[in-house]
Amino acid sequence: MQSTRGLRSVLLSTLGAPNHARTAEQDLYEELMAHKHILLNLYDVGRRSPEQQRTIESGKVTIRGKVMGISTDFSRHTIFLSQQLDVSEQYAAELLHDVMSSQPNLVGERCVELTIMEYHARRRLVVECLKYVFEAAIASQSPTAPPLFHRIEFFVREQLLARQGQAVALSEKLLNEVDKVSQTLAKVNAERQSAGSATVAPTQAGARLGFDLLTARRESLEYERATLSTLLFLFGRMGVLSSAEICRIVDWLKANPRHPVALYYLPTVLVAFDIVDFASDSAKSRRDMVSDANFVKQMNTKLRVDNPWTDPGLKATILLKWTIFLTEARHRVPTLEEKEGFKAEELESSVWNAVQGDCFPYLTGIVLRLQRGRDIPVPASLSQSTTPEYDVQGDIPVEEFLPSILEVFDVTVRSLISLASSELRKIKQRQEDLVAGMRADRSKTWRAASQSAARHPSSGEPGQDQSKAPRNDVGAMFSFMGLLYSALPPDYALPYWGANGPVKTHIDVLESTARKLPGFLQWAVWSTQPQNLTMLTALYDMLTGLANGERCSELAYNFLVRGGGDAVVDASSSLSPSPVSAGPAVSWYSMFGVLESWATAGSPLRITPPQNSFNGFPGSSQPESWQNHGVPQHQAHAPPRLSLSQQDVLVAQAFLHLLSTVATHSTAVRTSIYGHARFRAIQTLVSLIPLSIPLELKGTLFDTLSAFCQPGAGAGGLAICKSVWNLMEKLEIINVRGGTAGSIVASVKGVEVELEEVESAYKLYPATIAFVKLLSTLIHTPKSIPLQDALTSDSTTSIPEGLGHPYRTPGITPYVQFVVDNVFSSISRREYLQPSDRWRMNDACLSFVERCLASFDLESAGATEDGDVTSLALHPGFEVMKRILTQSTLQANVLSYIAEGTDGFDKGLAEEQPFFRRTIIRVLRIVHRALEIQDLFLDVLLPLLSEASDKSSFQDIHPSSYHVKLSQALFFNPEYISAIATYVTYQRHLEARLLSVKILSLLAGPTTVRQLAVIIDRSPNSTRILNGFLNVVGSESWVDVETAEIEADRYTGAGATIDQAPADVVTQAVRIALLDFLTVNTSPDLPYPNIAHFILFGQVESQTQIRDPTAVDGQRTCIHALVDLLNRGIPRSNTRDQDEIQEDALFFSLPGLAERSYGVIHRLCKHPSTTVFVSRYLRSREDFFVRHLRAIPCKAPSVNSDPTAEVVYNDGSRIATSVSSLCSFLRLRSYILDLVALELHVLTTSGQHKASNALLAELFDSEDDVSSNEAAFVNDMFKPFKEVGQAQSKIIELLQHLDFDWSDGLAVRPVEMRFLAQLNLLSCLHTDRVGCEVVDRSALMSLLSQARVALQTQGHVVTSAHTEQVSEEVTYILQSCAVENHRRQVQHAVGISYEAWGDILNTALIRCFSRIPLNQQENILLDLLYVLPLSLQSDNLSQSTSVILAEGIVNTLAKVREVLLEARGSTRGRMDSLPAERLHSFLRNLLNCIANPSRSQMVRGNLYAGLVHYLHLVLLLDGDAASQADSELRESQLRQRSSTQSLVTGSIELIRPLSERLANVIARDASDGAEVWRTVALLALDTLVQFCNTRCNFLSELSRPGHLSGFVKSIESSDTYLQAALQPMADDLNALYAYEGAMSLFSRVVQSKPGAEHLLNSGVLQTLSRCDFLDARPETDDDTSDDCDYLPSISQRYHQMLMPALQIGSGMLLTLESNHGSVVHQVLEFLNSHRDAFVLLLRNTSSRLSEGTMEDINFLVSICTIVVQGVPSTELHSSVGYGFLHSAIVSFSALYLSGLVAASGDGRGLSTTAHQLLQSLLLYLELTDAVPGLKKIFVPSLSTTHSESGVAFLSTVGPTLGDALGIMNILTNEVVEAYQNQAQAAPVSFSLTLHMQEAHFYRARW
Repeated sequence: MQSTRGLRSVLLSTLGAPNHARTAEQDLYEELMAHKHILLNLYDVGRRSPEQQRTIESGKVTIRGKVMGISTDFSRHTIFLSQQLDVSEQYAAELLHDVMSSQPNLVGERCVELTIMEYHARRRLVVECLKYVFEAAIASQSPTAPPLFHRIEFFVREQLLARQGQAVALSEKLLNEVDKVSQTLAKVNAERQSAGSATVAPTQAGARLGFDLLTARRESLEYERATLSTLLFLFGRMGVLSSAEICRIVDWLKANPRHPVALYYLPTVLVAFDIVDFASDSAKSRRDMVSDANFVKQMNTKLRVDNPWTDPGLKATILLKWTIFLTEARHRVPTLEEKEGFKAEELESSVWNAVQGDCFPYLTGIVLRLQRGRDIPVPASLSQSTTPEYDVQGDIPVEEFLPSILEVFDVTVRSLISLASSELRKIKQRQEDLVAGMRADRSKTWRAASQSAARHPSSGEPGQDQSKAPRNDVGAMFSFMGLLYSALPPDYALPYWGANGPVKTHIDVLESTARKLPGFLQWAVWSTQPQNLTMLTALYDMLTGLANGERCSELAYNFLVRGGGDAVVDASSSLSPSPVSAGPAVSWYSMFGVLESWATAGSPLRITPPQNSFNGFPGSSQPESWQNHGVPQHQAHAPPRLSLSQQDVLVAQAFLHLLSTVATHSTAVRTSIYGHARFRAIQTLVSLIPLSIPLELKGTLFDTLSAFCQPGAGAGGLAICKSVWNLMEKLEIINVRGGTAGSIVASVKGVEVELEEVESAYKLYPATIAFVKLLSTLIHTPKSIPLQDALTSDSTTSIPEGLGHPYRTPGITPYVQFVVDNVFSSISRREYLQPSDRWRMNDACLSFVERCLASFDLESAGATEDGDVTSLALHPGFEVMKRILTQSTLQANVLSYIAEGTDGFDKGLAEEQPFFRRTIIRVLRIVHRALEIQDLFLDVLLPLLSEASDKSSFQDIHPSSYHVKLSQALFFNPEYISAIATYVTYQRHLEARLLSVKILSLLAGPTTVRQLAVIIDRSPNSTRILNGFLNVVGSESWVDVETAEIEADRYTGAGATIDQAPADVVTQAVRIALLDFLTVNTSPDLPYPNIAHFILFGQVESQTQIRDPTAVDGQRTCIHALVDLLNRGIPRSNTRDQDEIQEDALFFSLPGLAERSYGVIHRLCKHPSTTVFVSRYLRSREDFFVRHLRAIPCKAPSVNSDPTAEVVYNDGSRIATSVSSLCSFLRLRSYILDLVALELHVLTTSGQHKASNALLAELFDSEDDVSSNEAAFVNDMFKPFKEVGQAQSKIIELLQHLDFDWSDGLAVRPVEMRFLAQLNLLSCLHTDRVGCEVVDRSALMSLLSQARVALQTQGHVVTSAHTEQVSEEVTYILQSCAVENHRRQVQHAVGISYEAWGDILNTALIRCFSRIPLNQQENILLDLLYVLPLSLQSDNLSQSTSVILAEGIVNTLAKVREVLLEARGSTRGRMDSLPAERLHSFLRNLLNCIANPSRSQMVRGNLYAGLVHYLHLVLLLDGDAASQADSELRESQLRQRSSTQSLVTGSIELIRPLSERLANVIARDASDGAEVWRTVALLALDTLVQFCNTRCNFLSELSRPGHLSGFVKSIESSDTYLQAALQPMADDLNALYAYEGAMSLFSRVVQSKPGAEHLLNSGVLQTLSRCDFLDARPETDDDTSDDCDYLPSISQRYHQMLMPALQIGSGMLLTLESNHGSVVHQVLEFLNSHRDAFVLLLRNTSSRLSEGTMEDINFLVSICTIVVQGVPSTELHSSVGYGFLHSAIVSFSALYLSGLVAASGDGRGLSTTAHQLLQSLLLYLELTDAVPGLKKIFVPSLSTTHSESGVAFLSTVGPTLGDALGIMNILTNEVVEAYQNQAQAAPVSFSLTLHMQEAHFYRARW
């Protein structure tokens, strides 16, 4: 039997989650056909065979047609497995081989265990597949079933149910397998009793299975048996069970009535006899059964009266359904009337026998067992002595099968009413005639309980002979119906009230026309006499069940209102009137009248004590009256006494059950009854409590009050609660005043007396449990109040203000003390007649404590006023928190339950006592809530209370230091931490698992997160805990994540109702909570390793590695399960087998879950301590990054179930989705891209080029096979759109699909704000889990509620119109905030998607783009250049997103230039790959982006940088073409030159129309922008001026508005900042960079005469003359870094400031020429202004000048060379003015020449800068030497300056002739060397020419 795991996955995705299924129906059908033989064979894998055993022992085996040699160990294991599993040796060998193939490193014991687990896993998979298929086949009968279900139904009937030559039908195989599994289960249980702890392999002596493995086998076998039995039930419903099979099941039930399978087989038999549509497929087999006379005879024989059964009630139940089946067949086929078994008298007799055979008591016992531990009203009539004892213990079916059982019982009852109503009337009439004469005896009162200490009041009469008691089978039927419909879903009984309910079965169709059920209800009421209290009790019990549900409750209320002659109240007047009318037996008014008469009769003012009293109780001497338990004689004031008969009490209880039901399910009925003046319901009920009535009745009164006090009724419900509080306070149900002086027992009252003196004595606690439950219900919590009530109510507090004032502190502190001190603390020392009472009491007390904490709103404590703080101190939660945060009894009991709860779960106590499970859940809720608010309590509330102005209302406020945090108390004893973590292992207790994870999340702080890991690791349950977390991650739940979060938050945790959330919802919520816990605690800010790493990796060592789970010592941990979860549906290779059906990937089916899972992986790969080994494991073993990058689609997945948004892409495709799914998908895709970017960085750094090439291929490959691979798991709708003739790479498609339009399905209708316009909604903003700032719902609800209360208090809301207006405004605000949240969430998700896309693009371009083949690089880059500007022009972009795209443009252009530079000279003709059309298209889009004024400065700055890159790229191409044109031109080169010219020309043509706008936009940023963007803007202007040159009048556009003047002024304004940049520890150099950009622009401008004129007129030289930073030259000329490595040295910074200024002056002189008087004058002014700085520059005494200094001096000397001719000779002779500068130049010349001569001996030649400086000096000396009146420059001395003086003096008059000769020698040597190298360098270099000119000059001077 092969595994059907794939088929199960496909079925789940197709049937279980049809909204996400994309598997073709044909593929599913083919998959079903492929596994058909496995489904038909079921568990048939062959039996053990001696021949096969001998073959195995011989060392050879044939597995799937291949002969293999096996080892001895393999042989032994196979034989051992065959014996243990009772399967053939061949199958055991195949199974063992499959396990060892998947995990080859298994050892013997582990190999055996995994093989056995795989055996059972395959069995479970097969039976689950069958179950899914048959459930779909049955669902096809629904009119709304999809066509797929009908095809599956056809497959089932034609392929699975048809014999097709098989000897045994599938249904018979199911019966056989159930028997075999039961036998195997008994054998396993027997072995488990004596099993050892560990498994012993067959290679050793005494081979056996371990205890844990046998336990797992038992659980699997129980599941298999339950599923097989459920399948048989489905077969019975489809009508495919044969007559023989039904007889076999009936015989089995007769022999095994107490077997656990009996509760599966009984519904199977009953459903096989259902009444179905005559035209349906399932009717054929039923017709065959009716026509089979032999079968009818066999069934009649089996069910005859004289055929004894072990359980007569079971036989009677089957007989009843069989008789109904025959009756319906007789009505349908009239010819059957005369046949044996179909005669009227026979059928009537069978109905009588079935009813007389106790079928209804038997069914009642089953329902009681099924509803064990559930809060449903137990019929009061079951307390009568005539009712048999019901066995509510024993095994029950699995939870999901229970509704089927109840539905079958419902169909049975309704069929009986429809087809045998006359027989029921006869039975009732006959039995009433028998008891008519006994009515007087039955009305006797009961004997007082105080007269018989051995008997409790609830027991029957001891002397009564139960066997002779008259029967009341119709009453039993009524009671059963009441219990049944209380257990069924709400409003299931609508047909009884004449209303139309959902049509589910054929009986519903018949009832819609026959209308028998309303008639039955009318008959039941009118036929019940008020004097017959037994029937009246049963009738009220039935009405209680029929009133289950909101609609049913309202119809029942109307029913009883008309019974009393009252009009229908307004709350229910909208309901359609019932077709039946009630008689006087049932009426609200009559029953409330009776209760009020009891209260009046028991009042102290109306009571006359009888003559004979017993033990101080009036009337207790009457032996047959049912009185309260005895009360001590020393009690000061006896309660009022009231004598009631047993039937009176039962009728009252039944009526109160009905009252509780209608009040629970309908708030309208609740408030109507409360407000009814004639009922006085609450006053009457509370007034009965102090009376001396049976405690059972008192408990029922408390339960009824609890129903009225339930939350959800709005202001009316709060009024009810406050009324009950006030009445209980007035009547002093408990001691609320405290002890008084001289009082002995006065402090013990009411319930306290009954608890200590009566209930404890009799070990039963009906009143105390109900009273504590009432107290718990009176505390309303936020989770119990509907959202609309929280907004519409003026207050949500259910406790009256000032309760108990003035005789005690206001509040309910006495009630808290009673529950905690009197009841809860004493639970362990009390005795219990019924063990369940202990846990019921625990549950009630802990529920009260939990609700006190849940309603304690400490979250708003920080924003409350003084009076609100006082109200918090009076809240019951304050008293509870004080006890929990100190070493109190409450804290000790709570902590003890935490530790003991795991033992109870392990021992199965939760199954035996359902309230034990509730107790533990409430303990965990209390701990979780206390941990949530402990910091607020200690750090906020207590300090506020200590500072409160009025402390008279509270006392005993201890400081925070007095208390101990609960978290610290838990850490004091590691056992508690271990126990809390252990709760995650209990799969059946889902909320306990959820609370366990949440509590651990609260305990995991920065200082305790590692301690948690150590504690759990050292726990004896550590392995078990890890397996529990592993099970959580791998759990199967397909509920939407957002739905699971909302539902789990609403229905779990403190204040929520237990067991309301669906199991799959809580299962998903547990997994979400665990993933969030792991994400938070894998943050780099937390220590490593910690609890999250322990859960993920299974160890806490710092050198953690992810072990291979298939290794010898491997262990499967959460990280493996998490990776498997993400890998689901994602193929490994590029191609896959097309015949294989892949399930949907997780990001398709559950994007929210996938996002959280990817988030954990993302954190692990980013964490510095885990990134190495986690990435290595994912890369090497899972191929994770390549697979998921390939699989992730470009479009968001669709959501077919209630889509709330629509996404429209640019290609026109539309996706129906939800906001949460869309955002989750975008975030998870960003996680994948981030991971890929990180992986590329790691792979490139480590040199793993093969792996990086695979990732790059997925990103940039544009071949069609990529799309085909993507289509492997995405259907056609999800294929990316391709432009015509072009294949897009994935990185481009990802970018294109980030630009989409979306519409929110939530529409908001505008409302004029009159009352709430001034609300500060910004105060409700908070950052959510993913970092998005949204409006917090809780804060908004609180704000709106406070605003509404304020409006009410201030009197602004008076009329109903005002109230309606406020409600409309509240709705508008809520909807608007929801829409705004959606917008923010989508924008945030898109933003991080763009960020991830930008990261991966930058990583690929910068780190590893060279790994892409050369023939693809330029195409990829050009594609990016095409799509990036288009994306940037989208209107959907945010500013941060625009920055990312702009940076992408810059990086892409930079990479284009880099690729082009690398390609220069490598191959010719490469410029053909850069077509001008594409570059022009890019430039056009880029210029449009720049011209857009809405862009931010950062975006524009990046666009300017992109423009600079583009223009330089074009210039580069133009320069290459020009250089080629200088050589011999070929035809191809001519084409290239022409193409380049067209590229330049076209670019200029694109710039020309926008030149004015570009100049204005860029100049504005160059003037007013931030320093860094000023620099970029100035560079852009510089490049534009250079590029346009004379071809475009850009310079005039730049000069016309005065931009140049602004730039000049900005230099002067930056003077201070530039001086600061010369400091050793400069803050930043942005001012320097901006200055360089401006000067670069000026240098470009002065190259043209108009530009130089504009700059001169702008006063640039005058501005530079006034700048002080040029005078701030550093003292040393050192190029080393002064402060840090990445900043230039101070001298280098000064050079960056000085040289541009000198360049400007030189450029102006050269452009405007020296005859331009104005420029010469301004230059001289500039030189004179900074003369001292220049002289200091020339007096540099360094032995070796730096390159920067030589460049500065060179430009300075060049300027002086030009202007010296205009300097008067007198000024040259003076020591001031220019003469001082002239002397410095001459002195420097002497030192410089001498220095060159002195340095010529080291063999190094002169640099280019040194040559240029030498030439400038010589030219200057030549010009000044010819000035008249000046002495000759060269000193007539053949010695050098250095040789004469030995040191450089500033007084040197000039160079000597020796210096000149030395220079000539140097230049001559260089000329000779240049001539010698002429062969290597064809043209003579420029330096050679320069040397020759200098030599000629020297010869001339000489």
